[in-house]
Amino acid sequence: MFYFFIYPVLGNILLFFNTYTGLLFVLGLFYGVFLVDLINSFSLAYKMRVFLIKFNKNRLVKLRVNYVVFKQKITFVLKQKHLANFFKRFFFSFNNLNQNDLSKQLDKFLEIRKERFKNGLEKIKEIIKRVDD
Repeated sequence: MFYFFIYPVLGNILLFFNTYTGLLFVLGLFYGVFLVDLINSFSLAYKMRVFLIKFNKNRLVKLRVNYVVFKQKITFVLKQKHLANFFKRFFFSFNNLNQNDLSKQLDKFLEIRKERFKNGLEKIKEIIKRVDD
């Protein structure tokens, strides 16, 4: 069975990649970068999940963090303070964060959101007062 059905197809694929070794190198490079990015993303998602479980344990209103917004904010801070070059910001923006560093960054992110929320409530209260007067 193997010799008649699978071996000819497999042999043709191997012959093709033997002929075009440059294509094999480019595909390997692409999938290598993809795999590293995937592993880093899963690692970050796990760290954020652990933080949010701890944070939401005693809260009535559960917190959710938008990953894309959080990553943009961290990348903006790194770029603004010149802490990393383009390559490090793009590929490894969360790579060296341990659980404590990530918790600190998430705490800062939450404090900024709380301040914006409080400022928004104060503005709404001022508008209501103006309308009532």
